[in-house]
Amino acid sequence: MDLLIHNELANDQDEYDNAEKIIKLGVKLEMLPDKGQKWTDDETTKIINLNYKMFELKSEVMDIFDNLLGRIDKEAVSEKLDLVLQDYQSEFSILQRRSPVWYQILNDYCDELKLLEKQNLKLMNKAEFIKFYLEHQDPNTPEFIFAKAYYTYQKCSPEQYYYYF
Repeated sequence: MDLLIHNELANDQDEYDNAEKIIKLGVKLEMLPDKGQKWTDDETTKIINLNYKMFELKSEVMDIFDNLLGRIDKEAVSEKLDLVLQDYQSEFSILQRRSPVWYQILNDYCDELKLLEKQNLKLMNKAEFIKFYLEHQDPNTPEFIFAKAYYTYQKCSPEQYYYYF
């Protein structure tokens, strides 16, 4: 990792390292047979072990990010976005202090929702946003790595496997 990225991450180094590990575990999981197919005992053991390792890498800060993202996703559909965002200011502050990178991704989601709302367009749900973000974010940024880890975790983890991605 170059010095610029290292300096940007200061408080996020462990998050960055875990994000990279989650992405690598996701690649290993994707190489195994799809869900719904009959697995051998060996494949089942590998899948369980990889999912367990991925679950252990998911940090409390990633949970905070996921929780806020999900609540905004659900509430923005039925309420004015500004009111929803005001309700979560204290949680935003906590996330910003704990992880500037996770905060930046959440902030980018909110900015995108505001833009769509202003243009009277359909708001993106969290899955659509993460896919959009990965398509438009520079892959050499910490934000891309974190978003890719989030996408990978949501796509591959046993608790989320069928829901969004």
